[in-house]
Formats: sequence, C-alpha cells, structure tokens
Amino acid sequence: MTKTAAFWDTGALVPLCVREAASRHAHMQLKRFQPVVWWGSLVEIHSAICRLHREKEITDSGKAGALARLQLLSRSWGEILPGDEIRELATEALDRYFLRAADSFQMAAVDLV
Repeated sequence: MTKTAAFWDTGALVPLCVREAASRHAHMQLKRFQPVVWWGSLVEIHSAICRLHREKEITDSGKAGALARLQLLSRSWGEILPGDEIRELATEALDRYFLRAADSFQMAAVDLV
C-alpha cells in the first residue's frame, strides 16, 4: 500500500520522537501519510528535544532515544529544500500574515507539496 504524501510541521513530528499525549495519534497518522517537511524541520525537532531535556521533561536516556528516533524518521521523510520559490513564498506570507520567519518557511513549504 502506497502512502499519500502530506506536509508535516514540527509540532506533528515531535510526538513521533518523544512520548507524549499526542504520540499515539501521530503514529496512526504516520501509518497513513508519508511525511514531507521543510529542510529546517530536523533542527527544529532537535531543538524541541533539547528544550524538553533542559526542562527535565525527559531524561538523558529519553533524549538519546528521541534523537535516535529523529534520525530514523528523517531518513524516510521527503524534504522541501531551500530555493528561490520557497523564499519568495515565505516572504509573501510575512506580508500577509503575522508570522515569524521560520513559520513563514513552513507555510511556504505547504504550498510546494
């Protein structure tokens, strides 16, 4: 069975790496949809894992496990790479919506899926 490609933002991907309330639902969606992400997602997820560790919401072994799951997951997702088109879409989104730069890149990436 071929999965349908779908854009996944960082908030949808973190529960695949760190066990939390949304993890069960995220794993169900992963069975149905092939993640497509913007190129900065790996760094954003790594940042979220480190923040959870600093805030003592996950242990040292929890952090190591989450980073290992992130590496496995990143090998299977499709990535929208930087380029002129995504930069232009992200810049236009900043003019229209109240967004931070990284969020505008994610929004632009959705348009390219």
